[in-house]
Amino acid sequence: MSSDRFAIWVRCNDATKLPVLLELEEALQEDGYPVWFEVTLPNSAGTSMGHPVRSKDVARFLDDLEPRALFWVGGQFDPTTLAAALAGNINVVVADAGIAMLPRMGRGWFPGKTRALLSQFSHVFARTSESAEGLTRAGVREDRITASGPLQSSGDVLPHDEEQRHELAQRLGPRPMWVAAHVGEAEVNALAAAQREASKRAHRLLGIVIPSDNPDGIAHLLRSASFAVTVESDGEMPTESTQFHVASGCETAGLWFRMAPLTVIGGSFDEGARIDPFSAATVGSVSIHGSHYGNFANHFEQLVDANASVICNSPKNLGSAISVMLSADRAAHCARNGWEVTSRGADVMNQIRSHLGSILDA
Repeated sequence: MSSDRFAIWVRCNDATKLPVLLELEEALQEDGYPVWFEVTLPNSAGTSMGHPVRSKDVARFLDDLEPRALFWVGGQFDPTTLAAALAGNINVVVADAGIAMLPRMGRGWFPGKTRALLSQFSHVFARTSESAEGLTRAGVREDRITASGPLQSSGDVLPHDEEQRHELAQRLGPRPMWVAAHVGEAEVNALAAAQREASKRAHRLLGIVIPSDNPDGIAHLLRSASFAVTVESDGEMPTESTQFHVASGCETAGLWFRMAPLTVIGGSFDEGARIDPFSAATVGSVSIHGSHYGNFANHFEQLVDANASVICNSPKNLGSAISVMLSADRAAHCARNGWEVTSRGADVMNQIRSHLGSILDA
């Protein structure tokens, strides 16, 4: 290993954690640490970077990598790997920890040996308080365990122009508003029907369309459906008579999510969501979505479980869902729940980031 870079071996059990691990690696680099993550996954994942299993393979891996820390994410503890790392004075940090990680009893592996290894961990970030209690009983030192919650992305806080947001807020005033994010032409008919139905209860309702492609085509379809439409790429902004505004592209999402209390997630009714719902939740916009979560299933499920988003079983029901959620109290309650979910992810990330940083400092 190069002497001017620090390696951390990330022994991860779940390939879906790779994006958040990349986020953590980049955060440490932003903090000034010349660090890189060597990630291994279960051999069954079909990757060339499978976990070393046999004693000699683990020893060779550690000799070649010379990691500053072993960051263990989920899965079950492997006594061979833990013993080798701790014997080499390598800090062991655990995330997504639960009692299911404890090794099954077998020949040559017994409770006393378990306690001896667990007591040497640098720190354990447990999924729940119950997990923390169970791991403490198994041997983890009480002062080295935190019931932090699972390791997860906090979602990107999308950028925006605050001066433009303020100007739009002044221009639009208290008009009710909703966003359809990353939608294509095939979804326009559903959006048009939703706007018609919701407008019956919400006077002067404004729909913002953030197109995944072809904003001109989407604008043409909306105008053909007899809506008053403004198009940002033509230099237009919403006026008092605008019913739909077609934003210039996905790069404007950060602005419109801050403007509108509701966001319909494009693709979630058919091929799969095209945008992470956390990106709306982090700035207070409540997601309305179908059941096709695409690459963001974990985040959708967390929001649904926390009553922080709205599942709409069919695009035909979008209008009624929007109407119900335009109630200030309902939207504010869901938005508050969504903020708690996303901020929890940021808090866990920051705790782990800080602890790994302290190891690198040492």
